[in-house]
Amino acid sequence: MTRHLFARATGALLSWAIAGGAMAAAGATDVSPPSPAQSLSCLQRPEQQPKFPARGNYDRTGGFARVKLKFVAPDQAPEVQLLTNSLREDMLDVVTRYVDRYRLPCLQPTDGTVSAVQEFEFSNTQKAPLPLAPDETTPRGRLDHCYLRPKHDMIFNGLSVGREVNNVVITMTFSGDGEQPPEVKVLHQQAVPRAVDTVVDWARASRMPCRKADDPPLVLQQMFRLYPPGLQRQVLKVEQVNLVDFLAMTENPHAEGVRFDFNTMACPFNVNYTMYGPTLPNEVTDGEKKPDRAIFIDWLSRQNLKYSSHKQARALFGEDLQIRVPCGELNLQAKT
Repeated sequence: MTRHLFARATGALLSWAIAGGAMAAAGATDVSPPSPAQSLSCLQRPEQQPKFPARGNYDRTGGFARVKLKFVAPDQAPEVQLLTNSLREDMLDVVTRYVDRYRLPCLQPTDGTVSAVQEFEFSNTQKAPLPLAPDETTPRGRLDHCYLRPKHDMIFNGLSVGREVNNVVITMTFSGDGEQPPEVKVLHQQAVPRAVDTVVDWARASRMPCRKADDPPLVLQQMFRLYPPGLQRQVLKVEQVNLVDFLAMTENPHAEGVRFDFNTMACPFNVNYTMYGPTLPNEVTDGEKKPDRAIFIDWLSRQNLKYSSHKQARALFGEDLQIRVPCGELNLQAKT
């Protein structure tokens, strides 16, 4: 028996799936109602939900975890198993401390072990959530493939060499069963060799425990920014910007002489833009993957921001914006 419960807190999103203990006989349907323990109706948990552990004024890091909880005694904390996790270490610590205070006082010996699955999502952004594509049922997309990052954050030794941020972009290809480490490939590096080696070694400790040996390979891409001691992080102070203001920030939006009618694109809508250019293609998505927006999104991904220096471009590599696209037309064709 499974069902979901969703609740949002400051910086965290929680959901439930509950699995009762009794099994129906072969060929028969168990129509008996769940006990109070099996329905978690007596669950005791902290009143204050988990809070985002910010590391600064512009800490917008997010993450998602799915945990399986097993209640075996009414006065004991549940056993916890990580099913999916992209949370950094301090966020996972918040989750662990939170669920360690759960109790199920109405649990009876006849209930057996009561299992439940809970999801935690941390977010510290002002960007609006993008709509889902028709073939998606969750905004977490690939994370539903049970990606498990290492529990501990990376430790960078010796990164005092140089005074610039170290940027590394990798892909992780998961093949085989859930015990197989991913094949890690470096797509881009603006970093000292030791930083690249640290990222690769850390990524190889990732797993997808729900995979089966004959599952098709799955490729995930991840970007890392590593800072030498004492180097202050540079960020964009705004997270949302309208299309006209965004284009004013780019190098040459008139170069291709384009014209777009947003009235044919289910306007208005938002897109998320991650700045990798000109080294790598910028990433732009509308979430819904609407075909009538494809040409516009492809063009938008080729628009690179104007930077004051190479140092600024390197410092802002991987930053993202949400662009608000209005109704109407965008005409950047050459004037006669």
